[in-house]
Amino acid sequence: MTLTISINKNFSNYLLCFFLCFWSLSGFSQNSLSGQVKELGKDEIIPFSKVQLKRNRNAVITDVDGFFRIKSIHKTDTLLVSSLGFRDTLIFIDFNKVKDIVVFLQPAFLTKELNSITVLPPKELPSTRLFRKIIKNKKNNSVYEFETCSFDQYSTINVAFKTKEAEGNDTIKSTKLIQDGQEYPLCVIETNSKVFIQKSPTLLLEEMDGYSAKGIDRVDISEYLTTINKSVNIYQNKYDLFNASLLSPLSDNGLESYRYYIDDTIRVGRLEQYKMRYKPKKASEMAFEGYFIVEDSTFAITEFKADLFTGANINYVQNLNFHQYFKIENRTKWVLDKENLDLVLQLTEGGNKNKLVLKKQSYKKGYVFSVPTPAYVLKATKNTLISEVAKNRSEQYWQQLRENYLGIESQKVYAQLDSFSRTKLYKKVRFYSYLFGTGHISLGKIDFGDLYDAFSASYVEGPRLGLSFKTNANFSKQIQLTSRTYYGIKDDRFKYKGTLKYMIPSDQRTVLSFEEYYDLFAMGQSFTSQRLGGSLNTLFQTKRPDKLLFVHSQKVQFDRDIYKNAMFSVVLSHTNYKPEGKTKFKEFYQDSLNPVLKPDELKRLTTTELTLKYRWAKNEEFINGQFERFSTGSKFPIISAEATMATKGILGSEYDYLKLKFGYEHRRNLGRLGRIIYRVNAGFIVGKVPFPILEVHEGNQSLYLVRSSFNTMDFFEFISDRYVSAEVEQHWGGSFLNRFKWNQDAELRLVTTAKVLYGTISKDNRNVFQLPENTRKFGDVPFVEASIGVENIFQVMRLDLFARFTHLPEGQKIPSFTVRARFDLFL
Repeated sequence: MTLTISINKNFSNYLLCFFLCFWSLSGFSQNSLSGQVKELGKDEIIPFSKVQLKRNRNAVITDVDGFFRIKSIHKTDTLLVSSLGFRDTLIFIDFNKVKDIVVFLQPAFLTKELNSITVLPPKELPSTRLFRKIIKNKKNNSVYEFETCSFDQYSTINVAFKTKEAEGNDTIKSTKLIQDGQEYPLCVIETNSKVFIQKSPTLLLEEMDGYSAKGIDRVDISEYLTTINKSVNIYQNKYDLFNASLLSPLSDNGLESYRYYIDDTIRVGRLEQYKMRYKPKKASEMAFEGYFIVEDSTFAITEFKADLFTGANINYVQNLNFHQYFKIENRTKWVLDKENLDLVLQLTEGGNKNKLVLKKQSYKKGYVFSVPTPAYVLKATKNTLISEVAKNRSEQYWQQLRENYLGIESQKVYAQLDSFSRTKLYKKVRFYSYLFGTGHISLGKIDFGDLYDAFSASYVEGPRLGLSFKTNANFSKQIQLTSRTYYGIKDDRFKYKGTLKYMIPSDQRTVLSFEEYYDLFAMGQSFTSQRLGGSLNTLFQTKRPDKLLFVHSQKVQFDRDIYKNAMFSVVLSHTNYKPEGKTKFKEFYQDSLNPVLKPDELKRLTTTELTLKYRWAKNEEFINGQFERFSTGSKFPIISAEATMATKGILGSEYDYLKLKFGYEHRRNLGRLGRIIYRVNAGFIVGKVPFPILEVHEGNQSLYLVRSSFNTMDFFEFISDRYVSAEVEQHWGGSFLNRFKWNQDAELRLVTTAKVLYGTISKDNRNVFQLPENTRKFGDVPFVEASIGVENIFQVMRLDLFARFTHLPEGQKIPSFTVRARFDLFL
């Protein structure tokens, strides 16, 4: 006779969970003992004594009042109590009978006179010894140190809007679907991918098998969120987040910055593990606090919990924590199994405000070691590969993944997202964030603007009005049209700039663009400053530019990534320069022994140039939009080279010349000392050319701080055909100002800069066109300026005091000072 018992699937799951939870609780049960250590005969407390269990190997240090509390997984153990100047004491403990104890220590010397005392270094704490073993075995336990490694990864990133709980919020109460104190999804991103890691040459690449972004239609934003998909390497010496270096609890020099405590001993099967708690030594440290669990044979981390330390000075970040769980593979390698990351952003002061909440869950499986990395991965030009097939996976594909990893509860997020996306609040947030972020209003397939360039003023035009539009991905995913039109009231002229950009289908990013430019141009003003928009430039100008050029140019440009770390560009341009304002094109007679100016002024200058550009940046990360991309930086130096050639007579070009430029830039995070940026640039020109073709060094005639310019230099003040410059910018974070109590609420940060420039201009080039009246010679003295300032003022402003040390006004012997400010979103 056969007896068949049918058990409901859900009931079996519940039953299994019950037994697992019961087993876990029984395995982690603890016996604890508290007590105090005193001196025998005097009843005086002995602080900072060492209390250790011999069998359990757990140890603690008594506090200033001699108290301690220690835990054990054993029912009986022997307590060893020791302190400098006292005899060690052994006490047998039965935890079923004793929960509290007073330990009396006998002095090591009672009545005998001592002829000498030998001082020996104190024994290391058990937590210190254990930490040193973890550091010693880091390379054996980090997957980033394996020759090759690959695994499958499923991740979800959920960005939600959390409403404040305060009453009287009219915006929230006006929407019936929204309740106070609740979280409502703004977007959900899902990825299913294979990750490849290689030690040498260094490689970390994610190939998407599936990619889904719901609730968001801008590719650049969704790809930015996807960059968060990369797991934190806990074995690094520092974590680079939010333009700051956060000290790793597993740093090689962790003992200098953190305190470590062994809280517990855990036995799982045959494995014995230790739970270590850590926290920073300094109250204002850019660091974490939390715990990790370490296995006692391989000294690998099996669980890691990190919360951003309350003293860390990172704006808008109310909370940041990540929790990693590890599993053992091939019986020897502990690898990441699951990771949770929570980030809470609050843009206004006060605890009870609306917030943005980002939650990431990531699951790993299918680890493979010591298998050669595929050739197509090694040749990839991106760190993240997303095919069109991956972007168009069916709902059934995602439903299966959610059920496998997340369970049925995950479906609620998508239902909430669909409901919240129909509310007025959601639509307002999308509208205003795009308007203030880009200056444009999105209306279907076209974006209109530009808010930041709608009004300006110049010496020639007087008041100037502007209007622009550009097509978006709803119009086409391969072609973008951009147009900007301006009208000057004083000169009664229209100006414009039009661009057509075509994204050529290719495995590597390939772009072909055409541009027509018909507008005024202020030489000596940086392109960075011009991109600020005419409205801001006009508002902060200290001297209105009066030496202008009217430029009419046509340009064809081809950009291509030639391999993972390099980009190559070819530019063909034809340009007409016409002097405007106080700019004069006055030629010298070339056949005269002494320079003599021609009586008439030249009306225009024409050039046709071919430019080749090369840029190399190892492991540089990008946020790729549909038509634009933005660099998120690289740990390694960025090297650039540029060559521009022109031949007289070809397409109307009037001069023969060759221009060469070289650039070197490096950004490094320095831990406690913040981050440093340093640049070196050099260039020279071969040929006899007028000053508009020479290097007109970028100055700044406004109160707005422009990082790429010399902020105490005027336009046209220095012109060169050979030059070299160097600059260094140090962001000190809170390493200095956080020492002062008055800065605890202000959270100001120190920043310093220094810039040096030296150049020459040959006699031949000096005698082609008459130089502008304010142009000066370097002589034997370079141009030098430096600044000291504070950033993070109200979390959006930086203010610098600049000093100019050389080439001062005639008769002035002390440096001249000026103030510059800029607005940034500081993190």
